[in-house]
Amino acid sequence: MTVAGGLSSGGFIQGAGGETRPTVAGATPATGKILAIANAGDPAPGGGELVTTGIPRINDRGDVAFLGFFAFDPTTVFNPTGLFLHHRHALIRIAGTGDLMPGGGHVTFISALDWNVGLNNRGELAFCTGLDNGEEGLYTYFHGSIHLVARTGTVIPGVGTIFSLEMGNPIVPGSPPAAAGWPTSGSQLNDRGQAVFGCTLVDGRGALLLATPTDDEEEDEGEED
Repeated sequence: MTVAGGLSSGGFIQGAGGETRPTVAGATPATGKILAIANAGDPAPGGGELVTTGIPRINDRGDVAFLGFFAFDPTTVFNPTGLFLHHRHALIRIAGTGDLMPGGGHVTFISALDWNVGLNNRGELAFCTGLDNGEEGLYTYFHGSIHLVARTGTVIPGVGTIFSLEMGNPIVPGSPPAAAGWPTSGSQLNDRGQAVFGCTLVDGRGALLLATPTDDEEEDEGEED
């Protein structure tokens, strides 16, 4: 990959005892039915139990992507998160805390900000993570495989070297952010598989970048049924 300058909803359901639980649901236009995709308390693919879910995304063929949150980890300041894809009536874990990622490093954090996960009409995902080696990475998922797009240290010809996948500084507006391991780059995809994202370069400048698959990558991915 080269880099250059239906309906889904989240809500609550009421349990038998009157308690409310977060849920993600999808509506099927052909039948008018509303189907539960994930509920708080459900066992998650790959282990763990869902506590709540983030904002879902849906494509034109009914695939739904969302972040799931697990039990609070007292050693951190956030709930561990996992990225999930509901495809053909099956829920798939794409990535989560502790997973080894292409290019090295294990996932420590996936941002719950809704613009940090992209889903296109081919069922391809883009997402960014913090890593346990102090770096941050942007990845795509398709056909059961995760591919590295860019990460800390990636050199963009004619632009510079990526320092972090974070944009802006909420404490000192106009200043570059310190790498905190919490990527805020955004990860949006079109149906060609191009990903757009932001970053901070080693010289402190911000940049908005467009990653385009190579001809070989586009041929390998093709169209999924």
